[in-house]
Amino acid sequence: MTVVNHLNTFLQVQTQSYYRPTLLYFTVGGAEHKLMLEAYNNLEQSLVSHTSNWLGWRSKVNPDAKHNDNPALSITGALMAYDEFIN
Repeated sequence: MTVVNHLNTFLQVQTQSYYRPTLLYFTVGGAEHKLMLEAYNNLEQSLVSHTSNWLGWRSKVNPDAKHNDNPALSITGALMAYDEFIN
């Protein structure tokens, strides 16, 4: 079972439960393999389909970024999203 399937199942079951507010920030490089981009899109769709009051999330495609470049390009956005989430 893929990570996306696990998350989708978890969100279906846990959407109505109360959890401490949580932020999920995820990115993908625009130059990633098509399977990675597909997984990114599926993860995003799962989150859109299963909204909850305890899980906030942000996502971003870093244009032209390759796999090894993406983490460094994502740090600023992740920190800004977290700052917005807690304030």
